[in-house]
Amino acid sequence: MLQNIRTDSKAKRAEAAATARARREQRERARQGKVRERESEARIARYWKGLTPEERERLDAEALAGAAPADRAAYEAAPAPVRRLLLVGLRDAAIRRRLGLPAAD
Repeated sequence: MLQNIRTDSKAKRAEAAATARARREQRERARQGKVRERESEARIARYWKGLTPEERERLDAEALAGAAPADRAAYEAAPAPVRRLLLVGLRDAAIRRRLGLPAAD
């Protein structure tokens, strides 16, 4: 009987350790994902800043032309301040594709 108690206790400690390890690994993956996303955002910003005004206009036009129909319809139906915000998202997606970055979540 004492042996069963010891075995149960060891099993519970092992399970608790595995759970704690899994949580640490999950937190680390989340942290790494945030770091990668910040790096991607910095690359996008550098790319945008490196463009001339004419290149920026072309990129915006391409981003809008390449947008999904629903996104384009939302853009066209939105008031000007909202359009600017929507265009930033479409532009960033286009730059991500150009740079070979994964799509934003």
